[in-house]
Amino acid sequence: MSAEKPKDSQPVSVYRSRYRQPVPEFIRASGKADEYEDLLSDLEAEHCPQDLSEQMFLERAAMAIWHSARVAEEERAVYEKNLPPNKELAEVNRLMRWSDTLFRSFVSNLRGLKNQRRHRRETQRTRAASSKSTSTPPAAKPTASKTPKKLELSDDTKPRWIM
Repeated sequence: MSAEKPKDSQPVSVYRSRYRQPVPEFIRASGKADEYEDLLSDLEAEHCPQDLSEQMFLERAAMAIWHSARVAEEERAVYEKNLPPNKELAEVNRLMRWSDTLFRSFVSNLRGLKNQRRHRRETQRTRAASSKSTSTPPAAKPTASKTPKKLELSDDTKPRWIM
C-alpha cells in the first residue's frame, strides 16, 4: 500500500498504541495483515488522532478502504470468469452497490472525525475561557455611594445630612 517510511519520521499519535484495535481475524487469515497495518499507519500519520473517538473513526475509515480494495479485486475476478453478459452485469452491479456503500462509510467516518475535532476544540476553548474567568476576577469598580456619609446636628438641633 505505501512505501516504507523510517519510524522516526512519522508523527506519533498519543492514542495509537494505547487504543489501537488488533487486526481483525479475517484480515489476519487472508495473510494481508501487514498491508492493513500500513494502511492504518498511513491514515494515523495523515490525521494524527488525539483521542479514542478520533482513533475509532480512523479505524472504521481504514476498514472501509480495506473492504473497497477487496470489492475491486472481486470485480476483476468477475470479468476474468467470462460469465454470460446478464450474470456478469448482475454481479458487477451488486459489487458496485457494495462499493458505493463502503465509500459512503469512509466519507461518513472522515466527517465524524472532523466533527469530533471541532467539538474537542470548542470544549477546550470553553474550558480555557472558564478557567480564565475563575482564576482572575475582574477588579471591582468603585461606585459612588448615594448614602449619607455623616450626620451632623446643626445649631437648631435638626439633623442635616452631608453628602
